[in-house]
Amino acid sequence: MRACRPTFAGEESTPRALVKFGTPTFPFWPPMNGVWTSCYSAGLGATRAQARQDGGELPMTESLLTGRCFCGAVRYRCAEPLYPPTLCHCESCRRVAGAHSVAWLTVLAESLIYPTAKPVEFSSSLKVFRSFCGQCGTPLTYRHEDRAGEIDITLVTLDSPADIVPVDHIWMEDALPWDRPGDGLPQHRKTRRRET
Repeated sequence: MRACRPTFAGEESTPRALVKFGTPTFPFWPPMNGVWTSCYSAGLGATRAQARQDGGELPMTESLLTGRCFCGAVRYRCAEPLYPPTLCHCESCRRVAGAHSVAWLTVLAESLIYPTAKPVEFSSSLKVFRSFCGQCGTPLTYRHEDRAGEIDITLVTLDSPADIVPVDHIWMEDALPWDRPGDGLPQHRKTRRRET
């Protein structure tokens, strides 16, 4: 199975085996110097410029990823991630998911489409709304009023979750005492800092 990863300015953009994302300056997925650097835009390793050469413009909100809940009642499709995915260890995510951590990817809110049933949404804390399947209970999304244009999706609900690899751990100050990741990824006490 092949997996996507971003290509960086000056780097070749050929398909590769599954690799972890690098640690570029955030956000790195939007166009850099006019060239779309995500391999999602036109297949593995392709740039937005190459997609135009191959016959057309690909809008940034084109639905490229698909996923579903456990029972299949809620299906979705969305655009490529805006930022590298992460593993969250905060108490809220742990309790909602019933797991020690949750893998998230962030997409444009307007790109998330539900062609079948819509999930049920509830307010889990001030300004925070989470959704789940009303039939099987699968946690699906997280949205924060302060990030109105973005929505987080549980990575493992993707149809091909192994294709997108988290790059770090966040909210480690909330992690359980026995939850000490040994994967070598950066571990942030709270949220990751975005560089400008």
